[in-house]
Amino acid sequence: MFGLTFLNAGILIAALAAIIPLLIHLFIKNKPKKIYFSSLKFLREIIEERRKRMTLNQLILLILRMLVILFVVLAIARPVVRLPFVTRGNFHPPTAVAFILDTSPSMDYVINQKTQIQHGIDIIRNIQREMNDRDMSILFTSDLLRNTLNSRLVHGTLHDREFADIGFTWTPEPLARLITQAERELEQSRFLHKEIYVITDMQHTELPDEINIPVSFISTFTDSIRINLSIENVVIKKEPIDGSLQRIAEFQVVNYSPVMQRDQIVRLHLNGTTVAEKMIDLNPYERKTDLFVINNESLEWNSGWVEVRNDRFIPDNRYFFAFYSDPEPKIGVVSNIGHIPRPLEVLANIFIGENGFLDYIPQDNLQLSDRDNYHFLIFYLDSFSTRIQAFIQELRNNDFRSMFILSPNMNEAARRFFHTTYGLEITPLPGREVLPVTAFHQWHRIIGTFDFNTGMNLFARPAVSISPTSGGGRGRVTISPLITTQSTPLVIESNDVFINIDFSVTGQNLLSHPSFPIIVYRAFSWISQFDGHMSNYAIGDAFRHRQGTLRSPSGDEFDASLIGFRFSEPGIWTYTDTAGSRSLLAVNMSDYENQSRHNPMTEIDNENVNILGNDYINRVLTQDMGNEIWRILLWSALLFLATEMLLVLFLQKKAKV
Repeated sequence: MFGLTFLNAGILIAALAAIIPLLIHLFIKNKPKKIYFSSLKFLREIIEERRKRMTLNQLILLILRMLVILFVVLAIARPVVRLPFVTRGNFHPPTAVAFILDTSPSMDYVINQKTQIQHGIDIIRNIQREMNDRDMSILFTSDLLRNTLNSRLVHGTLHDREFADIGFTWTPEPLARLITQAERELEQSRFLHKEIYVITDMQHTELPDEINIPVSFISTFTDSIRINLSIENVVIKKEPIDGSLQRIAEFQVVNYSPVMQRDQIVRLHLNGTTVAEKMIDLNPYERKTDLFVINNESLEWNSGWVEVRNDRFIPDNRYFFAFYSDPEPKIGVVSNIGHIPRPLEVLANIFIGENGFLDYIPQDNLQLSDRDNYHFLIFYLDSFSTRIQAFIQELRNNDFRSMFILSPNMNEAARRFFHTTYGLEITPLPGREVLPVTAFHQWHRIIGTFDFNTGMNLFARPAVSISPTSGGGRGRVTISPLITTQSTPLVIESNDVFINIDFSVTGQNLLSHPSFPIIVYRAFSWISQFDGHMSNYAIGDAFRHRQGTLRSPSGDEFDASLIGFRFSEPGIWTYTDTAGSRSLLAVNMSDYENQSRHNPMTEIDNENVNILGNDYINRVLTQDMGNEIWRILLWSALLFLATEMLLVLFLQKKAKV
C-alpha cells in the first residue's frame, strides 16, 4: 500500500537514544521525605490523589521526551515515503544501478534509422537523467572482453565515453550470466538499494535460477513484425547441368517475416568480384533453395560469399564459402583385391577429371600424412588389420572423411571394428536375391532437392545387413540412411559414407538409374576435403589444433595450436602451417537467434523480475522512491519539545499554588 525508506539509513541506530528518558524514569526516582503528624487520615487521601496526578503528568512528559529524540533522529535519517495517492515522488535513496545492454547480433536490427543498440543507449541515458551524484552505476554488454576491461562501479552516472564504439557481438555472453555478474558487482557497493536494468529486444532468454536484486527488462523493439532476409547453407559442389559437369554454389535464401518479399537481389561474390546476381521472390516465411553456376574459378583456393540485400538487418546477409580447385586431384584407394567396383571407379574418374589420379595404395605403405595428398580415401577391404584400424581412427580424429565399400565377404574382425567405431551392427545377408528400393531420404544434403521417382521398381542387392547399435565410436553414432531397401540401407552417411551394395550380383537396375551416379557423385563431394566442405566453420568453433598461424578477416593473428582458440568473427580466415602452405577457412554465424521470428518474453515467473513498457521512465528508480518528509518530522519534534516545556512550566506553577 505504501513504502518507507531512508536516505541516511545508517543514522537510525541513534534512534535507540529514545529509550534514555524511559531508563531515567525507571531507575532514578525521587524518594519522598517522611514527615510525622499526629493525624494522617486526611493527609494520606490528599497524597494518594496527588500521586496519581503526578504519575500521569510524568508519563506524558516521558512520551514527549522520547518522541522528541525519535523524531529528531528520523529527520536526520531523511525518510522517504511512497503513498498510493502520490504517483511519483521527488527523491530516491542512494542506489547502485547496473545496466546490461544486450549486444547480441539481433540488436543490430534497424528501427527508425537506429539499431536496437543505439535505441538501448538512448534508454540508458534517459534513466541516468533520473539519477544523481549519490548513486553508483556500472555498464555491462554482451561482449565479455569489453566487460573485463571497462565494467567498473563509478559514482554518479556513466560518462559518454562509456558508450563510444559499442557494436553487436558475434559471440555474446548469455543474459543469465550477465545478470549474475551484475549482482556480484553491485554487492561490492555496500549500498542498501540496488537495481539492475536489462535493455534488450526481448527475444526469449534463460534467466538465473536465483535472483536476489530486482531486475527490470526494458524493450528496445517497438515494431509489431520483424522484417529479415537471410542467406544460409551455401554448399560448393559439382553437378551435371545442361549435359556437362559444372561447379555450382547452392544456397538457401529465407524470408523470416510474414510479409511477401518481391524482387530481392541475390549476388555471388567470388575472389574479390561480384560475378553473378539474380532476382528472387519469397513468400512469407519461405525458405527457397537456388544456385549460381561458377564459371570463373581459380586453380587452388577460391573464396567468396552469397549475399542478399536487407538494410533492416545486416549480419546474416552474407554466407561465406571457400573451396580448393585442385589442378591434379587425387583419390586414394585402399583395397586388398587391387580395384574397386567398376561403377564406382567410373564415377571416381569423372570426379577427378582428366588431370586427376585414382591412386591405389598398398596397405603396408599407407601413412597418416597421405591424408593431405588426397581429396579422400576409399576403403574396399574384407578385413581391417590393427594398423588400418588405428589409421582410420586417426583420420576420424582429424575430421578427415572417407568412403567404405562394404564387402559380402567381410570377416568377423571387420564387423567388430565397425560396431565399435561407428555403432553399426553388421551381419551376413543370406541368399543372393535383389531387394526393392523403398526410399530415398531427400532431407539429407547429399540428396538435396533432387526428385527421385521411386515408383520405377528399382532393385539392388545389399552386401550385408546393417542396423544401428547403441554406444559406438566415442558416442558418435549419428546414422543417416540415404537409400534403403525393405530390410537394410544401401547407402549410409555417418560423417563417412558407406556403400552397402554387392556389385557382383546381376539384375540391379538401381545401378543404371540416374539416381545412383548422382548420389555417389554427391557423396564424393561430401567427403572431399578439397571440395568446399571441410573449410566451413561456425563462430565459436574450435580449430583442429594444428601447428601454424590463423589470420582473421580483420587482420588479427592467432596461434592455431591454442587449445582455447575459438573462431570469433565471420568471414574468410587464412591458415598457414609451419611449412608455409596456405589454406582458406570460411567461418559463418553459429547462432540463428537473429534469424528467428521475434519471440518476446512476455511472462516471467519471478517476483524479482519486472517487464517495463514504454512508460519505463516513470517506473525506474521507483522501488524506494517517494516524498521526503524530514521537515515534517523536524517540525513535529520541535512541537513536542515546546509542548513539553509548556507542560513543565504549567506543573511548576501549579505546584506553588
